[in-house]
Amino acid sequence: MDVLSYCQHILNEHYFLFIIIGVLVTIIVLFFTFYYIKSTKNLQNYINQLETILSTASDGIHIFDEKGRIIIFSDSFASMLGYTRDEIYKISIFDIEKNLTKSDIEEFRERLKTQKILLETKHTKKDGSVIDVEINEKTILLNNTPYIYAVSRDITQRKKYEANLIKTKEHFAYMAHHDSLTSLPNRLSLIEKLDDMTSRNDSFALIFIDLDSFKEINDSYGHSIGDHLLIKIAELMQTSISRKIFISRTSGDEFGMICPMVNANKALLNKTLDQILKMFHYPIQVDNIDIFATACMGISIYPQTARTTTLLLQQADIAMYRAKQKGKNTFSFYNEDLIQEFLEKTTIATNLKKAILNHELVLNYQPQIDALTNEIIGMEALIRWENAGVFILPNQFINIAEERGLIFELGEFIIRQGCSIASRWDKEGILKGKISLNISSKQLIHPYFMKQLEYIMNETGCTSHIIEFEIVESSMLIDINLVIERLNLLREKGFSIAIDDFGTGFSSLSYIKNLPVDKIKIDRSFAQNIQSEPKNQAIIQAIKALCDGLNIKVLVEGVETQEELDYMLGYGIHIIQGYYHYKPLSQDEMESLLKQAFVSTH
Repeated sequence: MDVLSYCQHILNEHYFLFIIIGVLVTIIVLFFTFYYIKSTKNLQNYINQLETILSTASDGIHIFDEKGRIIIFSDSFASMLGYTRDEIYKISIFDIEKNLTKSDIEEFRERLKTQKILLETKHTKKDGSVIDVEINEKTILLNNTPYIYAVSRDITQRKKYEANLIKTKEHFAYMAHHDSLTSLPNRLSLIEKLDDMTSRNDSFALIFIDLDSFKEINDSYGHSIGDHLLIKIAELMQTSISRKIFISRTSGDEFGMICPMVNANKALLNKTLDQILKMFHYPIQVDNIDIFATACMGISIYPQTARTTTLLLQQADIAMYRAKQKGKNTFSFYNEDLIQEFLEKTTIATNLKKAILNHELVLNYQPQIDALTNEIIGMEALIRWENAGVFILPNQFINIAEERGLIFELGEFIIRQGCSIASRWDKEGILKGKISLNISSKQLIHPYFMKQLEYIMNETGCTSHIIEFEIVESSMLIDINLVIERLNLLREKGFSIAIDDFGTGFSSLSYIKNLPVDKIKIDRSFAQNIQSEPKNQAIIQAIKALCDGLNIKVLVEGVETQEELDYMLGYGIHIIQGYYHYKPLSQDEMESLLKQAFVSTH
């Protein structure tokens, strides 16, 4: 039997069986086809129904799957982003939320199993611009498949409003804590700062500053000038005083400062008080008007005088009024134990100012001797001050004059007086050598020093060849380059230059070789007891050798005994100044000595 015949046989035998199988297969295919069509139709109907409902929503509603594909969305969502409905279907959630990742979606899906998510983010629109949105998300099931249902709301305007509100709050907070005229912190800020520092138990000083005669300034120049003066003073405080100091304007013409005192160290407080006083030593220019202002200060200290903000404020206020009772441009401590040093300085500075104005200062003259011939070869002019019958030593008031800004006035007196007498003695033919006048480096580098000197020389008829200027070595360290420049100018005009107190200022040898110097004066501390001080002997010999190499004259100050003189002569130093030959003489005594010397040589 061939294959064809066999197949025919099988077909004939099982015909009905095959019919049944075919029918069953057809039924199964039709069933699944119908179910698929029905499911798809149901899903599409569900989607269509959702989209119909969402079309009326004002918020941007959208539903996306785990791959970020957007399957359902509201018209407002497309409009919010600037897309058409067809364009939305072509993009994914990742095109809208640029920083979103697939892992973020997975994380959201896990979180959404137990909670809703409310967050703020940014959406990128079709044109590339970015808007702020608030999104509320949850999970929904569509045909048993989980999707993320999100409602987006454009909050760009709200964020702008919030930012403006924050700025407005910050502005009002600033205005509440700052003075509108000077922009300094105000009394409220000062109190809050005091509360903070007392709570931390930090040691500090509270300084109240009140301008003297401010009412008179307002009455004389007008309130506009008064306001500008307050602004200028505030600026001076901010530029002149350490940044560690908290500065405020508490009211009208009053200012408050908080000065930290680490471990009760008063160094910064001392410096601050000096700086404040210096501020008022010079006129303050306001609208081309020079206004001379002064101020009084009251100081209380935490925790020494008080431990609460209220008491500190009261004590500083009381101390300030106590200062006003003493006079202008002074200060007072609530704790009297701290006031003595400052009071003495202020008293000396105040009296010195009066002494300069009232011509109470005088010059004495100490001869400089050539010990080989015992002849007078020059003299140093020394400032002397007698106050209420008490002689005040130069080292007691010269430093204060520098600290309080009086050195220029004091130096002007010395130069004018010295040049005047030098000119007279020179014209009378009795002057021996030069008169040495001491100048401060602060005076030397003052912008008006050279003009002032020229005016005095013309006024007194003095010539430069009879004047020698002495400058202390240590003071040159303030601005060595400018000092050298000014000394060169003096040398060019014919003045001689001497360095005083040499050996005590730690000057660099590189500067010494460049200094335009005619004479070096070895400090008296090296001459005292030289016979028992080998180190002093070595220093003097070294200085002498240095000066010989630089072709500079050497003078030793403070020689008082025969032994000291013999040592100096043994080192080849014969220009001497000291009590061994002459103590400082009054002008009349010096003049008499010069006349005697003149008579003896003629």
